[in-house]
Amino acid sequence: MDPLVIILTIVICIFAVVLVVAGIQVILVLQEIKTTLRKVNVAAESLEKAANSALMPLANLGGTMEGIKGGLKIVQAFTSWLNKEKNRE
Repeated sequence: MDPLVIILTIVICIFAVVLVVAGIQVILVLQEIKTTLRKVNVAAESLEKAANSALMPLANLGGTMEGIKGGLKIVQAFTSWLNKEKNRE
């Protein structure tokens, strides 16, 4: 056999082994990224639940304020009606 063919065969075999090792490393890195993203997702969900539980009373407070504003408008309308009745007399 020609020495060039032997050298090319050895180089191709070494290159194939290196590519297999690199492929295995890529697969392992992708698995690590997958587990890390799962942990980040769990943390984000727990943070979202905590934020929602913290902000829910504030949303209810906004509804309460709207109710108080409506009540004050009713009181104001009633007092203006009473003032009109006083002015008629």
